Amino acid sequence: MTANKKAYKNIIEILENEIRQACEPTDLPAREQLFLLFWKLGKHILDSRKAHHWGLEVVEDISRDLLRTFPTMASLSPQILIYMQALTITYPDLNFVHTVLFQMPQEDVKKRANNMEVSEEKRAEIRALLTNYK
Repeated sequence: MTANKKAYKNIIEILENEIRQACEPTDLPAREQLFLLFWKLGKHILDSRKAHHWGLEVVEDISRDLLRTFPTMASLSPQILIYMQALTITYPDLNFVHTVLFQMPQEDVKKRANNMEVSEEKRAEIRALLTNYK
């Protein structure tokens, strides 16, 4: 097995484990648990793509492989996996996401997101991510 195939198999295993862990009972509210799962999946995919110089086409492969294991999870479509990556670019600090965003009322989070200043570098990265995907 080539290094790239090993890396791909490894990321699929990591993502599957994250999803399984998120399905276990927890004290977290459902929206927080789902947001954290999406953040973690996006972070793993984005980091792997950067580390292994994978293009966006790998997102379709990841989606297909994850949907084989979790066929009822529509949130594993390629488009949503792209948005998960954009989420981690926008909010790179999981501690911030966990401790700040989820301590605020949902309306305040929406206002903050609407008024948030994102660096031009991050905007360019998100734009490239979203526009380079079909």
